[in-house]
Amino acid sequence: MSENGDLNERNIKELALSKKTGSTRRLGKIFPGRDHEPGPKVLIIGSGFAGYFATRRLERRLRGTGVQLAMLSATDGFLYSPLLADVAAGAVDPRSVVVPLSGTLAGVTIVCGRVHG
Repeated sequence: MSENGDLNERNIKELALSKKTGSTRRLGKIFPGRDHEPGPKVLIIGSGFAGYFATRRLERRLRGTGVQLAMLSATDGFLYSPLLADVAAGAVDPRSVVVPLSGTLAGVTIVCGRVHG
């Protein structure tokens, strides 16, 4: 929970590594029901160009290896911003420049929230 009490936001302290054990704390919120499963867990923060394409590539390369992927994003979609000028001009439909994350990143847990810290 963030400082302002919004339940949709995750505080960086909840995602930080524990200094005593080296294990992650409160990953059950990010990997529900799978936080005790063996194997590495990867959390990508942000769904901009770098975060989206890195997650997409990791998901394809790590498929079937047991690595659990999650993406923390402030929105539930990827906005292709170079086409926004065309949307404003009426040349492109607005639905064409927003891609839903859950539909394109199969096998990746999408968590809506923000990181503070």
